[in-house]
Amino acid sequence: MSTRDHNGDDRHPDPTADDSSAPPAAAPSPQTDSDDQPADQSTDQSADRRRPSKPVRALALLRQHLQLRRSEHGGWPYARTTGDGSGPDGGRLFRFTTPGRRELYAETRHLWNKTYPGEDPPDDRALRSVVADLERAAQDAPLDDAAATVWLIQHGVTFAAPTAEDRGLASVLELPGCPLPDGYRVPEPYTISPDGIWIAPRNRDPERVTWAPLAVTQVFTDPEGEQMVKLVWLNRSRWQSRIIERGKAKSGRMLVKELGNFGLPVTEADAKAAERWLAAAETANTDVIDEVTIARSLGWQADGQFVTASGTPYEIHGVDHQLQRALEAHHLRGTLSGWKDAIKILERYPLATMVLYAGLAAPLLEVLGLGSFTINYGGRSTSGKTTAAQAGLSCWANPDETAGAITSWAATKTAYQARLHLAGNGVPVLFDDTQTAERPEHVSHALYQITQNAGKARMGEWKSYRWRTIVISIGERSALSFATHQGISARVLDLQGAPFGNTPDSGPNAQKFREGVTANYGHAGPAFVGHLRAYVGEHGPSWLHARHADYTAAHRQDASDLARRRAPLVATLRLAAELAHTWNLVPFSPPEHHVWTSLFVANDPRDNRAALALEVVAEYIATNAERLYRSDGHAPAGGWIGVRTEADGDPNAVALMPEKVHEALERAGYELDAVLPTWREMGALHEYPPTSKQTPRYKLKRRIAGAQVKCLVFTGRALGADDSET
Repeated sequence: MSTRDHNGDDRHPDPTADDSSAPPAAAPSPQTDSDDQPADQSTDQSADRRRPSKPVRALALLRQHLQLRRSEHGGWPYARTTGDGSGPDGGRLFRFTTPGRRELYAETRHLWNKTYPGEDPPDDRALRSVVADLERAAQDAPLDDAAATVWLIQHGVTFAAPTAEDRGLASVLELPGCPLPDGYRVPEPYTISPDGIWIAPRNRDPERVTWAPLAVTQVFTDPEGEQMVKLVWLNRSRWQSRIIERGKAKSGRMLVKELGNFGLPVTEADAKAAERWLAAAETANTDVIDEVTIARSLGWQADGQFVTASGTPYEIHGVDHQLQRALEAHHLRGTLSGWKDAIKILERYPLATMVLYAGLAAPLLEVLGLGSFTINYGGRSTSGKTTAAQAGLSCWANPDETAGAITSWAATKTAYQARLHLAGNGVPVLFDDTQTAERPEHVSHALYQITQNAGKARMGEWKSYRWRTIVISIGERSALSFATHQGISARVLDLQGAPFGNTPDSGPNAQKFREGVTANYGHAGPAFVGHLRAYVGEHGPSWLHARHADYTAAHRQDASDLARRRAPLVATLRLAAELAHTWNLVPFSPPEHHVWTSLFVANDPRDNRAALALEVVAEYIATNAERLYRSDGHAPAGGWIGVRTEADGDPNAVALMPEKVHEALERAGYELDAVLPTWREMGALHEYPPTSKQTPRYKLKRRIAGAQVKCLVFTGRALGADDSET
């Protein structure tokens, strides 16, 4: 087949756009004389009005010159020159493909120039319309006979073997390890073979969709209705599979981006066709493709089930890769009786039992309608905090430091939110060592975010992180010393001291406990949930709410405002302790009320962090008085820290450089950002008036050694100075 313009004239570029949408031309009419006649001849003007348009004449030329046919294999239309094929132009084939249309444009120009010399052929747009009309006419032509098929073969056309009834599926099912389910069907107009999937649209040649078999074999649906699919494909004679989000399977380009590195037999050029194949194949096989219920996280699910580990009862999918070890740590080892023997030693250590109850209390949050909170162990690094914290984690998972269930406070914001999401609704989380956080404010942000029960939405992803849990935190100081957000104190239960005491047998007892819970774990939490679900299923949650309200009221009696706000959290631990003992999961009675009060409810001076921090500042000023600037003094070795000043009639004010205050507080275990808002509320700092344009208003300019410095100016009263002092 030739693509040349037969008169050699290249003044008219070949149209390349598809002509399927071109407007139809009028019906063919007989050949007429040229319409290039002088305009002043009235007879010719009348003839010109009767002469058919160029597209009509062009189509008539093609219809006279060509035979319109349809192949008996697939019914695709084509055109061939008339005659027996013995002439120089005889026996030429024109197909209605992009190259074939170009040949027809050239053929039309050739015929036109022979028939109408001196008259320009139709323009490109008109030619597209003419060839589109010709193709429509060819689609109505009768099917070829055997002789015409032989003629096509002689002119280079190849024909695929007739499509089998199963559309090639048998050749794939014969492959070793083929994962396609019984009863799988290949929908029309697709065919499948070991070397790929093809589509044969009506009146078109087959087109490749993939370069190897590719199929959906399972659909995974979580209790909230979100889905994932399992894709299988052949790669180098081996079957591979991956589970991906439904949304990615519906987008061919996302599919290639997600799985291209795993040998997916689809190129980006094929992406749209592959996307349509997967949709068609899944629709045709809904009765044989398994639908499996899955979970996205541990804990309570939307259908009322409680997932304690992947596969119990639902498999967990969609977990971030870095959390696989944390998920795998949730499994059973040893026995429940072995675990009970190990924790029995905690009966003599009430401080350690608190985190045990926190581990068991996490499933109650959903039933009681409470949000997440934190219980923190603070104290020196050798006091047994991590060992005690393993009591709560051992209810659900392997508590060993190397198992993956313990998360470091050094984790990034995204990482710790992902870990909280994995714990989900009702399973506790253990965060170790607040001192390892990159910045103190990261701990503050995390403590606040925990109380929100959700992370920030992740744009472009299927999920945003959500949770409802109790976080067990460990550090060398009070978690509240990191807090900069208002209200965090009411959602953090802070415990100080050595959980196993400071007696000669504290170390051996802690070691014995640790050995017991690392050999027996993962039993108590699921057993607690089993009893809880059975009780609520039979009796409803009313008694649990009432009992929690009783404990809350008891801990609010004669308590400080902060202790009253914490009372529901302590009540949750007490309710868990009572239930666990009643259900024979914890082999000793809960502590007496006064023990709980001494640990959580008494007015703890640590809660008044701002006042204590002011004491640190006052002590710092007293011990560094020689470093307060004097115009007649020499600069000390460590530099000036501030200056005594007067502000708003206060003769005893002291201005300190903020960085020096920060250093002094940090050495004492406080964060400036955590106490600064309270200092301002209590009037401990002099500030510019609200109408001032100075920012921030609490940093006043003072001259120190000839330089203007923005300082924190403490009032004399806040530092303990008598108003009469001068």
